[in-house]
Amino acid sequence: MEDELTELRDELSKLKSELDSQREANCDVILFDQNTSPEDNPQAGENVGHIELKPKKNRKKLSGHLSKVYALQWNEDSRHLVSASQDAKMIVWDGYSGNKLNVVNMASQWVMTCAYGPSSTGVVACGGLDNVCSIYGLDGDIETNSTERQKLIGHDGFVSCCRFLNDNQMITSSGDQTCIQWDINTGQRIASFEGHTQDVMAISLSPNQNSQFVSGSCDAMAKLWDIREGKCKQTFAKHETDINAVSFLSQGTGFCTGSDDSSIILHDIRADQSLAVYDHEDLRSHAGGLTSLAISKSGRLIFAGYDNITLAYIWDTLKGDPIGELGNPNTGHTNRISSLGVTPDGNALCTGSWDTDLRIWN
Repeated sequence: MEDELTELRDELSKLKSELDSQREANCDVILFDQNTSPEDNPQAGENVGHIELKPKKNRKKLSGHLSKVYALQWNEDSRHLVSASQDAKMIVWDGYSGNKLNVVNMASQWVMTCAYGPSSTGVVACGGLDNVCSIYGLDGDIETNSTERQKLIGHDGFVSCCRFLNDNQMITSSGDQTCIQWDINTGQRIASFEGHTQDVMAISLSPNQNSQFVSGSCDAMAKLWDIREGKCKQTFAKHETDINAVSFLSQGTGFCTGSDDSSIILHDIRADQSLAVYDHEDLRSHAGGLTSLAISKSGRLIFAGYDNITLAYIWDTLKGDPIGELGNPNTGHTNRISSLGVTPDGNALCTGSWDTDLRIWN
């Protein structure tokens, strides 16, 4: 039996290598070849140079959690956000003032993800090692306990990510190798998306429509799913190991994946191939695997957090180089950055850390 499994793994590895070689042979455009030197290539646009973002003076460090922050998401209004921590609480923040608006007591402290529902719903959601996605109503103020409105039960593994599709539906990913589309009102599953061979660690919804999402898995593959058909439409396999984070470009034409191999890859949906790899050997040696990523609204910048450092790096998508860092000993985090989020309007970035704080950068 073990010999048969070894043969199957070897065959799978061989097929993957052949597929990668064929894709590279068909690749007619390499992003860095076109834009290596923006000064010499007017079509590449303005040279960004070195960037150092700083916390805005009239926005405060968001302190209130008592344990590691594991996830965050901005509301569609670009002002409010929700964070989840292993102190068994979700906190809803006013990003302008830094004030806490609601504190949600979760059923489990072993949280891995959180999501802010559409403004009209007044709900937030979380999931984690209890295999359940719980939805809470923001019924009152900070002194009022928020009520658990729904439990989405059906995964056989941890819930790694959850995202609202609309007022009535959401998508979750899980360690059971699947993603599920749910009816929030009834708590019933609408569709199951199966195709990964290991834990699914992250999902990102297409910004242009509620008909597609991309998933990243520990099988080192990213898959683009059609929600209407319930099928995988494209598979992207270029990483060496686990994919921990995925994020769509705001234009909806491509997405980035971040992996335990410390690299970020930009994939183009229309070309069905990767356009660029963001990876430096010296960064890989000391930063470790990538934990989280976010993309600027223009698509020019990628923000990435890593396992072994307290800084987040800023990558230039055209140059392929890190061009800045988030934080320093005076203004930065003191532990790993576990989550990143750019506001829908593109004007700010929030980082969440194991140091229990969140910070907003401009």
